Amino acid sequence: MEYSIRALETTRAVLPKSMFTYLLNFDQTINASLYSWYIEGAKEKILIDSSAPAAFLNQHGFMADDVMPIAEHLREKLGLSPDDIDIVIYTHLHLDHIGNAELFKNARNIVQKAELDFAFNPAPFFTGLYPTDTIKDINFEIIEGEKEIMEGVMVVPSPGHTPGCQSVLIDTKMCKLAIPGFCCVQENFDPPEPINQFLPFLIHAVHTDPMQAFNSGLKLKEMADIIIPIHEPEIAKKGSLPQQCNNGLFKTVRPFSRG
Repeated sequence: MEYSIRALETTRAVLPKSMFTYLLNFDQTINASLYSWYIEGAKEKILIDSSAPAAFLNQHGFMADDVMPIAEHLREKLGLSPDDIDIVIYTHLHLDHIGNAELFKNARNIVQKAELDFAFNPAPFFTGLYPTDTIKDINFEIIEGEKEIMEGVMVVPSPGHTPGCQSVLIDTKMCKLAIPGFCCVQENFDPPEPINQFLPFLIHAVHTDPMQAFNSGLKLKEMADIIIPIHEPEIAKKGSLPQQCNNGLFKTVRPFSRG
């Protein structure tokens, strides 16, 4: 396939790094980036997640700053408007991934059934992450399990961070690329020494099931040649991805074996 991925950074938030690296890095912060991802070269115009503006996040108690509105990204980088988007695939329905949903009035909005069910009936301590006033107004296309959205674009369940996370696997012109369905930065897939000698993947601190989250990370590393950590700030400096399949920052490390 001739597909590539364009990262559209809309917002940044300074967050504790320990949110992304469970039980580690309590003394550090990270400039987490919020992205929407555009699949270049597809017959239909596809976004992965709609991201969220700073005002939306601030309204829900999360401090953030705007980088560039999603509509401006589409216009300046792709010559498109929100009305041109045919499909939005939602990795999950946390507020930082769905805050621009209302802009894409003509799109099919694809979500896993398990995620939509949980969004309207979450455990109490997850309630603040699901903006139900926004979610209830979206006309979703509900799926269950793996599904080919179009040739070369597949969604696969990746539960753990939330019950209905889904990752997107894309056959690019160079290799198989993955947009994870769970919040992550590069260190999640590339833990530092000496932790990486026994722990090949770090789960996010916000999770509904830590073992599911761990297994989803391992599964994705086995399925993809390159994984794009969806909150990694370094990605904003790149153009179309992948630029090559062994470029270090986004290359997956060898799959973990329990044997």
